[in-house]
Amino acid sequence: MKTLERREAKALYFFGGPYSNLQATRELQKILNERNISPKNIFCTGDTTAYCANPNETLSLLEEWGITSIQGNVEQQIINDEDSCGCNFKEGSECDLLSNNWYNFIRENISEKSLSYLKTFPEQLEIETKLGGIRIIHGGVENISKFFFEKTSIKSFQEELSLVRSDASIIVAGHSGIPFAKNIGEKVWLNTGVIGMPANDGTKRAWYLELIIEEEMTANLKSFTYDSQAASESMLENRLPKEYANSLLSGLWPNQDMIPTEQRSSQGVPLLELSFSFNSNL
Repeated sequence: MKTLERREAKALYFFGGPYSNLQATRELQKILNERNISPKNIFCTGDTTAYCANPNETLSLLEEWGITSIQGNVEQQIINDEDSCGCNFKEGSECDLLSNNWYNFIRENISEKSLSYLKTFPEQLEIETKLGGIRIIHGGVENISKFFFEKTSIKSFQEELSLVRSDASIIVAGHSGIPFAKNIGEKVWLNTGVIGMPANDGTKRAWYLELIIEEEMTANLKSFTYDSQAASESMLENRLPKEYANSLLSGLWPNQDMIPTEQRSSQGVPLLELSFSFNSNL
């Protein structure tokens, strides 16, 4: 883990899973640039390369933008030249089988410049603010590819938070692809959602997190739209899985293998943007 210097900014921004989606990444950059948000206050929770068609272009944009990203499981696997994405998909599931296609596409097309950039990413980050510490992780605290969703059991969250060896009271994570906020005792778990794929809610939107730091903290889960048609067409042109290319347009995942059973009925139900304030508790 790498600890950053204290941040005095009144707002910090977090997003996950660019997934080689150049169009979505450009749109988020435009949104935050128009608000004059300094790149030093913008953080990515990893998986900068994955399903979509422009890994090198997306990484070049992120590097030129100057934001900070941690490693996701895909970065780790690419850096180590592993033969799978390490996403923790169920073996033999549709996601597992489709991942062989897009992961091999990245391995075959990643440039030396992009690979060198990926190697600069820390595994985790911790930020100190005037209202406490924020731990930025990808999946789990110790298992980078562990999935956590809103309906994951409280016991699982409690066990995971017991692994945090610091005073950080806020966890900002990605990996699962669906944004949510959850209060677990005196700690808060925030999932940014991702920008490279929709949130399985039947809309084409991408998601990110705005964290306002004033007298108290206010977390805003925000969404935006982008040229998903162009991103989808680019995937098909590069013979990437049509199932994920279609997801960019339908807003639905090819399957729900990784989602808790209790949450699967929410597929296709548009998510609402969320705003709440808290100190050490919601």
